[in-house]
Amino acid sequence: MLSLVLSPYDLTARSRSAALSLLLGDTVRTLAPADLAEPDTEHAESHAESRAEFARQWSWTRDLFDEGILTSDADGTIAAHTRRVWERVGSGVLTAPARKPKRASAALATVLSPDRLIRDLASGGRADPTVRIAVEGGIMRAASDRRAAVARDTSDALLDRLIDRATEPMARVALPVLDALDEESLLELRRLLSAPIIDVRSAIAEVIDACYAGAEPNRVRDVCDRRVTPITDALVRELVDRQLPEYSSLAIEQYDSSGTVHAVFRLGLHMAVRLPRAPAFATGPVRLQQTLHRIPTNLGIRVPALIAVGQPTERYPSHWSVIEWIDGINPTIDDLKTPQRAASDLGNFVKSLHQIDPANAPAGGSYRAAHVSSVDSAFRQWTERLPAEINRISVLSVWERCIAASPWDGEPVWLHSDLRGDNMIARDGGLVAIIDWDEATVGDPSADHIAAWWLFDGDSRAAFRTASAADADTWRRAMGWALHMAVAAIPYYHASNPAFAAQARRALDAILVDAAES
Repeated sequence: MLSLVLSPYDLTARSRSAALSLLLGDTVRTLAPADLAEPDTEHAESHAESRAEFARQWSWTRDLFDEGILTSDADGTIAAHTRRVWERVGSGVLTAPARKPKRASAALATVLSPDRLIRDLASGGRADPTVRIAVEGGIMRAASDRRAAVARDTSDALLDRLIDRATEPMARVALPVLDALDEESLLELRRLLSAPIIDVRSAIAEVIDACYAGAEPNRVRDVCDRRVTPITDALVRELVDRQLPEYSSLAIEQYDSSGTVHAVFRLGLHMAVRLPRAPAFATGPVRLQQTLHRIPTNLGIRVPALIAVGQPTERYPSHWSVIEWIDGINPTIDDLKTPQRAASDLGNFVKSLHQIDPANAPAGGSYRAAHVSSVDSAFRQWTERLPAEINRISVLSVWERCIAASPWDGEPVWLHSDLRGDNMIARDGGLVAIIDWDEATVGDPSADHIAAWWLFDGDSRAAFRTASAADADTWRRAMGWALHMAVAAIPYYHASNPAFAAQARRALDAILVDAAES
């Protein structure tokens, strides 16, 4: 994960550092004025003009906070470091000798409050230079604590001096220029680059790790050149021809997939090549091989057969896989000719899957193999980001009932862990295949019932439960997993993937209605 820390002065100025940090970072943390929650006893009056200017300058960040791309100093780390630097500035420790006597007593007599920071941000850092020194110093130290990087413009002399004087090792990433910066362009760029940008993030994260390990890091571009290979038709053709020559006569065509983990290419009419997009996913094909060799290809609904696992090469340093291609569509309930029949078929499939011997199952897989209460903290954070029109009290009430369900007391079982319509294939109005087994794992079977609310409605939901033979506690834990997925997806995907966010909203509505009736 690429974690960056960004100065609030960069957000105010819409600097190059802000632009590229918000485009590249998995998480970008900053110090908001509200994070300095101490009263300003010396300047208690409200500075309406400064507040209005600050509100105007930061208005573009609202959607970025809502999306979770940009986060404030929730645990107070940056604020605590900033106050300590502020005190050192006031004592003269961080200032030139000629400035110490005049500034020391004045600085120590005040606190660094939200109003003081707002006034300086509104002035572009010109109202009181010591405020910016304190904030930038706090940013540096917080980044070091978190082993995160501070992104900066190459021309920022102040940050260079602060980094050079830091007692702890500091990772810094000099970013190129992005000419236009606004929230719409950033959100759109992140959506368009969601898959290929994983490679760039991974390369930058490697550079940051090298900095903190005390090594001399390579340039980010050099790391990218070494680790990232564009996945093209020509590359896939080369891999297939060299490693699977028996298929060299078959046509290769890229499949338009929205997935961020794999690039998918059709190989002839009956096969597909799946290639991990980033080094972080490089072991996936081997794990998939270990999984699918233990899962029968026909449990009432087909499981695609694994045909081959390709080996890493110098040009493409990852395993890759060839699987059976099954024609059809990813269904919604409207695509099912008889939803209750489809629900019974899926319920029987789930019951059969859970009866397969889990011995020697590969390690890892989905976190949904645990009790649903394991994601309680994350769920509550996602709930805070739900749109205002969603009743959070009702959501939390259902959640409390779900996490109170008794844990699974049987032997661990095989589970797919993500049985939504997007991971099913339907044809001629019925379910014909279950795909995407990369996160299959062994544990609590409850997560395999999320289709009850993500795909089916009242009558078909009942048919699914009857066929799967889920007991009351398993059903409540299953509702919890379905609820967790919906509550996280609604705020996370509302801009980048509105169709999936709408699907999550429908699932949430179904859960709330079902919970109220049960």
